[in-house]
Amino acid sequence: MLRWGLIGGSDISATRMIPAMRAVDQAPVAVSSSSLERAELFADRQNIEAACRDVDDLLARDDIDAVYISS
Repeated sequence: MLRWGLIGGSDISATRMIPAMRAVDQAPVAVSSSSLERAELFADRQNIEAACRDVDDLLARDDIDAVYISS
């Protein structure tokens, strides 16, 4: 299974990319946004396990195989 980190919580991520990932048994596991509060809200709404304070925190995770940039 490919595990994704999302940079930015855009509408395209929510309506297109996340459903496409899940349709082929891939998983968005973390998201970063312009603020931790925004990342947490997006993660909660999209059933993503982790919200990151910034891109550096997201990229430091060892459970991410690929990154989708949606900012």
